[in-house]
Amino acid sequence: MPQAGYSSDDITAELDAIEDTESESGNDEQDNEFDAQSDLDTLRMVLTMPQPDAPMHEVRRALEVAQQTYTAVRSELRALKKDHAMLQAAVPACSRNRVLKKTSTIDNDIARAGKMYAMLNYFWVMSGLFPTKPQPDIDPRSDTRWSSPEAKLNGAMAELY
Repeated sequence: MPQAGYSSDDITAELDAIEDTESESGNDEQDNEFDAQSDLDTLRMVLTMPQPDAPMHEVRRALEVAQQTYTAVRSELRALKKDHAMLQAAVPACSRNRVLKKTSTIDNDIARAGKMYAMLNYFWVMSGLFPTKPQPDIDPRSDTRWSSPEAKLNGAMAELY
């Protein structure tokens, strides 16, 4: 919002100066010029204050334009903050040159293929983890079952059968 010491002519003159500076910068890209022009037009609409004796519908229209512009800028700021947070997360904390982590799609595809191979094609289990036959010579209720780690393991396997 303009300060109390500013008049609408001062604001218009400043906006015209900004527009002249942008047009003299020599930027030939059509998209950038269009974006700058639309941003400048939006700024002019928001900063245009109705006269004190203006009808109420003009005041409401000015308030509506200001609120819509505020909402659009706020949503754009949220998107930019989200993108900034994602970029910050992609940069390692201890890196001196702030190079992004290796997050290419090829690396992700290789990792996914390796996981699928390990789970589906070569599913490995520690040998001896599951005994294939009962062990009738071990009594699960005896006191010697707890004497050593190997005896504990044998007792646990005997309880399974």
